[in-house]
Amino acid sequence: MGKGLVIDMNQTVEQFIKKHNLIEEDDHIIVGVSGGVDSMALLHYLSSSFPNQITVAHVEHGLRGKASVEDMEFVKIYCGKKGIPFFYHQPDVVKLMKEKGYSTQEAARECRYSWFHSLMKQFKANKLAVAHHGDDQIETVLMRQVRGSLTGLQGIPVKRKISDGFIIRPFLCVSKKDIIDYCSDNGVTYREDESNYKDTYQRNRFRKVLPFLKEENPKVHQSFQRQSEWIQEDNRLLELMAKKEIETVIIKKNQNNIQLSIDGFLSIPTPLQRRGLHLILNYLSPDAEHFLNGIHVDDMITLMEKQFPSGMIHLPKGIVVEKSYNRCLITKESGKKEADCEDKKVLIPIPGLVHWKTGKITSTIHKNEETGSNGDAIFFADAKAIDFPLYVRSRRHGDRISPLGLKGSSKKIKSIFIDAKIPKAERETWPIVTDANGQVIWIPFLKRSEIGKVTAQTEEVITLVFNKDDENIKR
Repeated sequence: MGKGLVIDMNQTVEQFIKKHNLIEEDDHIIVGVSGGVDSMALLHYLSSSFPNQITVAHVEHGLRGKASVEDMEFVKIYCGKKGIPFFYHQPDVVKLMKEKGYSTQEAARECRYSWFHSLMKQFKANKLAVAHHGDDQIETVLMRQVRGSLTGLQGIPVKRKISDGFIIRPFLCVSKKDIIDYCSDNGVTYREDESNYKDTYQRNRFRKVLPFLKEENPKVHQSFQRQSEWIQEDNRLLELMAKKEIETVIIKKNQNNIQLSIDGFLSIPTPLQRRGLHLILNYLSPDAEHFLNGIHVDDMITLMEKQFPSGMIHLPKGIVVEKSYNRCLITKESGKKEADCEDKKVLIPIPGLVHWKTGKITSTIHKNEETGSNGDAIFFADAKAIDFPLYVRSRRHGDRISPLGLKGSSKKIKSIFIDAKIPKAERETWPIVTDANGQVIWIPFLKRSEIGKVTAQTEEVITLVFNKDDENIKR
């Protein structure tokens, strides 16, 4: 490659930094450097342009054995030759995964940014530079859209508050190819991470879409970045409007719960309703964006719109939404209750809705003649023949059910799973519905019990419908 390309990338990044006011003369910048091509290019650029303002931070996650340690040594040696201050951290990622139930990537990210945060405080640094680039932006927007994320098209922000300063991303304006060419032209060496090519990681699977997009538009990363910035600006305005409107309908508010006037809330324009609930969820649980999506927000609005005087829905991570006449209480349960919700049993409100690990259960009660369609995702029972309340939980050792048609004989749930060829990994999160006495009355998609069988004499019918998440139970 010729010098023109290097100058072009330097100018592109320099203009991007100025446009977004990312770096100023008196900044102290912590640079997150893994040793890969992206972060080494960023380190080279910043050390050339802002030589006396940077400190390098490297996290050795301990997940790739010898290769991971060699990455750390590589960055350490590079910084030593250049006279750049270098610090490293070796967190126990596996321990955090077990403690919080995180995926490998979630735990690694939390370990990484928690240390970056402490390092910024230690050195009174006001900027943390990371090497996300334009291709990362495309992948992130696509992944969030597919997942139904609350933030969706906003993508990765160019600048975001952290500690007493900001995370900055000077390379969002350039593509992966630009970065590789930059390293080639400047003689910047780097380490290859083999995990970047494994399909076990979601981002790597989405990466396969990029060649098609670039074939249609070689500068597609610029289009995604421009749209991301516009949408972030639009959302900032809409969130300010939503905050103002939501504050007028809040009846009570504390650290763990917020109570709303339903009539007042429903009078707010729908786009501001959604953003208002997003603000509430983020207030109650700072990491809400990682486990809640648009479906959950729609369910909350639907609960408030329904004519039933009461109802309840359970969202992931212990968020409970309860309707009582004209009031809606949104609560973040304590860690102990959250564990009970996931590992023991969850009350099924009637009527109402409850979220389970693999989907959601909606309950209604109606007259016998109003019974609708059948299906293996629907359970009907004689309301007078069922011992309430009902619960949904995971399977337990020794669980049995008396299947409809077997005249009182019981069968092990383990055998039912085996007969249906349900993979072992799916059995642990399969919903098991029980009555107040702990008797299993329904296993969605598989079996229902003789208990509560609807007959011609039945007056009122309780109906449960299980709606599976797209990527969980497949029947």
